[in-house]
Amino acid sequence: MVGKRLYNLILNLNVSERKIFFIAEKNNEDKRFKYLILLLKKKDLSKIEFLEAIKFIENDLTPSQKSSKIKNDNVRRFVDYAIKEIEELKIKLFVKENDIIRNYLLCQIYDSSQTIESHQTYLEKLNVSMKQGDEYFYKSFYYSKLSNLKLRSQTLKDLKVWRELVLVQKKLMQDHYSYEMSLFFDKISSSFIDDKSSVSNIDKSLIDKKTINSYIQTTDDPRIQARIFLSLARFNFEEKKSFFSYTTKGLKLLQDLNDRDSILTKRKIYFASFLHYFHSGSDYTSMISSIGEVLSIDKKFDIEDSKSYFYLFLLQILNDDKKGHLNYFSITGIRAYFNLESSEYLLDFLLALESFKAGDYRKAKRGFNNLSLVNNAYLSTWSRLLEMIINYNQGNYELVETIISSEIRKVLQNKDRIFTMNSNAYVLKYMSKRLKLKYNSELDKLVNSSQSLSPIHKFMVNEIAK
Repeated sequence: MVGKRLYNLILNLNVSERKIFFIAEKNNEDKRFKYLILLLKKKDLSKIEFLEAIKFIENDLTPSQKSSKIKNDNVRRFVDYAIKEIEELKIKLFVKENDIIRNYLLCQIYDSSQTIESHQTYLEKLNVSMKQGDEYFYKSFYYSKLSNLKLRSQTLKDLKVWRELVLVQKKLMQDHYSYEMSLFFDKISSSFIDDKSSVSNIDKSLIDKKTINSYIQTTDDPRIQARIFLSLARFNFEEKKSFFSYTTKGLKLLQDLNDRDSILTKRKIYFASFLHYFHSGSDYTSMISSIGEVLSIDKKFDIEDSKSYFYLFLLQILNDDKKGHLNYFSITGIRAYFNLESSEYLLDFLLALESFKAGDYRKAKRGFNNLSLVNNAYLSTWSRLLEMIINYNQGNYELVETIISSEIRKVLQNKDRIFTMNSNAYVLKYMSKRLKLKYNSELDKLVNSSQSLSPIHKFMVNEIAK
C-alpha cells in the first residue's frame, strides 16, 4: 500500500491536532501542505479513500506525459514531507506537555559557562518535575550534573552535599538494576507461555525461582515486586496453585496504586490470568471477568489490542452470549476492532466460526482452510482442527486422516509450546481413536487427562458427529 505509514499516522491524529494543521494552512503556501490538509479533512478516512486521494495528488503533482517513475518519486517525496510535518507537530506537542523532557532539553541547551545560571535553573526545574515520575535516565542525569557542580565549587558545604549525592546515585543505580531485571523477567516469561524453548539460550540459574525471588528482596518498590510476581506466575503457568498465588500477590501490591505503570502491570496480570482460565477450561464467568478487566484498562489508556477483542468475541460466539454493551452479535462495523492488517486473520477466524455454528459448512471450511496457513501457531492449528471436524462430519475420512497425520507432526514439532497444547493433542488423539488410526505415542505425553479442554476445543469435541 502506497503511504501505509502516513495513513496510520493520519488515523492517529486527534481533533485538536487536526485543528492546528487547519489553522496553519492560512499562512502556508506550500502546495504539499495543501495536499496534506486534503488528507486530514475526513476524520475516518478509509484505505480506499486514502489511496484515491494519493492518486489525485500524484496526477496533480506530475504532468501526465511524465514517466511512472517520476510520478512515483514525487508521491514518495510528498509522503515523506507529510510524515515529517505530522511528526514535527507530535514532537512539539509532546515536549510542550512533558515538563521533564522540556526541562531536560533546556538544561542541555544551556550547558555552557556563559549560560550556567540558566543551566542550573532548568536543572532544578527538572528535579521538581521528576518528583511526579520515575524516569531513571533523567534522575541519573540530574544527580550527575548536580554532583559535578557541587564538586566544582570545592566549598565545604558543597563537598558535603556532593558526598550525599554520591550515595543517592548508588541507591538509584541499585533500584534501577532491580527495575531493569524485572523488565527482563517480564519479557522472557511472556515468551515462555508461548514457547518454553524461547528461553533455552538463557542461563537456567538466572531464571530459576530462587534467583527471581531474590530480586523481590532487593527493592521496596511494589511495582517492581508485582512485575516479578507476574513473571513467576507465567513461569508456573502449568501449575494452577502456584500461578494464582503469584498473580494474587502481584495484584495485592498494586491495589492502591493508580499510576500508568501500575495499571498496565495489572493489565498484564489480568491477561495472563485470562490465558490460564482459557487454557485450562475454567468457568465462563472467570474468563469474561478477566478479559473484561483488560478491556477496561485498554479503554482508559486508548490501547488498541485486537487480541483482547478477539477472545471476548470468541467466548460470546461459543456461548451464544448476547448480553453486554460490547457484544459480537450487536456490534455494527465489527471490522473497526481489527483494523490493522496484522489482525485481520483474527476476525476471519470469528467469521468462519460463526459460519460453522450457522451450518454454512462450505463457507466455514473455506475460511478455516485459508487460516491454516497464517503465521499464528495457535489459530492455524485451531483452524485445521475445525476443518478436520467438518470433513469428518461430511464423511471425508481420507482427508481427515491426512489432516490428522500432518497436525500430529506439527504438534510434536512444537511440543515446547504451552498455550492450549494439551487441548490440541487431546482432539487429535480423540479423532485418531474414532477412526482407529495408529498415532505416535509421543502424543500421549502431551495430553494431561486431569486438565479440562479450552472452550474452543470443548466446542470441537461436541461438534464431532456421534
